[in-house]
Amino acid sequence: MLQESVWLTPYNPTGLLEEFAHDKGLADLILVSSLGRDGTVGGMDLPDLLEKVYHVSEINEKYREFLASRESAAKEEIVFKFLSILIGDPQLPFKLLPEDWLGEEAYRLFQKAIKGKSGYDN
Repeated sequence: MLQESVWLTPYNPTGLLEEFAHDKGLADLILVSSLGRDGTVGGMDLPDLLEKVYHVSEINEKYREFLASRESAAKEEIVFKFLSILIGDPQLPFKLLPEDWLGEEAYRLFQKAIKGKSGYDN
């Protein structure tokens, strides 16, 4: 939610909303807006908008710190740290994430930890 009655989603809900509006007799009351032709919303390009709304670089930095600390971390600490980051991760579609996104690498480390494998490095 950006503000009361204004929502942002990385998915295209147009069909779902049109069907809902038709079924409920609300077709004239719902407005769905999409990105402009140049990929902007209110003068912001998509990467800037995603940063403002989801704080993507902050989350990526947490993943970076998590990966840097893995050598000295116990299994339980790895699991706890990963889940504490994941709770704030909006799980955006991969095509919307920055090229240097570390969430996947962090997830692989987490998977190794919960499977009880030793040597958590890639």
